[in-house]
Amino acid sequence: MEKIPVRCIKEEKPKSNSIEGFKIYDLEKLLNGNIMHQKTHRHNFYFILLIESGNGKHSIDFNTHTISKYNVFFLRPGQVHSLILSADSKGYIIQFTEDFFQARKFKIANSQQLNDGIYHEIKPVVSKIENEYINKRKDYRTVILSCLKILLIELSRYNFNSIPKKNHYNQQRLEELLELIEIYFKEQKTVAFYSEKMNLTTYQLNTITKALLGKTPSMLINEYVVLEAKRLLLATNNQVQQIAYLLGYEDVSYFIRFFKKNTSYSPEAFRKNFE
Repeated sequence: MEKIPVRCIKEEKPKSNSIEGFKIYDLEKLLNGNIMHQKTHRHNFYFILLIESGNGKHSIDFNTHTISKYNVFFLRPGQVHSLILSADSKGYIIQFTEDFFQARKFKIANSQQLNDGIYHEIKPVVSKIENEYINKRKDYRTVILSCLKILLIELSRYNFNSIPKKNHYNQQRLEELLELIEIYFKEQKTVAFYSEKMNLTTYQLNTITKALLGKTPSMLINEYVVLEAKRLLLATNNQVQQIAYLLGYEDVSYFIRFFKKNTSYSPEAFRKNFE
């Protein structure tokens, strides 16, 4: 069965003294006056795109964002995205693996619009990372790790400060639920499984998701299954029966009905209309 293309961090030749599991690119140099157009794919690493200037479109899990000044995009391993960047764009791309730096604990939105002050607070941190990456002075890896941690803390703070204080506990539990769904959705599609994993009653879990998102836990599970189905339909040539199997459905007819109920399209119609 065909899978969504997965990109890895390209390692340089050993003589280049590259850092395993880490890359940083200056956008202006990387583009070199050319438009960037990346088709739908996944990464097996974390991906940060910081935009100082420029424009374009960035689709993350089929949510399309218009790129503008001081945008920051943060993608986790496994997320699907496509990207169009104008030739005059400036900023940075940072890539790193989980082995290089464990970033799961940082709660950062896929897309953030920073203000002028916040952007110019984090830019020197990113510039320091780039400088250490290029010059590779004594203990450069330690410095890069420290600066990367500072950057992620600042982005996490920015995201955290946008949430009313009274909702912080609920937000943490919601993020825990979403992480569990991502791990277990193929095998487990019942709310009872997730509430037990989180040591909550189904009523408590329902109260949290309804308060923050206006959705039930069951709706969130279904949304993630549909999202993964869309990923497979648009980024692979797998047959619907194969996709149903990959998503944990033995009955392809049931999967087709489920998908149509949640999208108003059959899987084949969705693929035809949105390719």
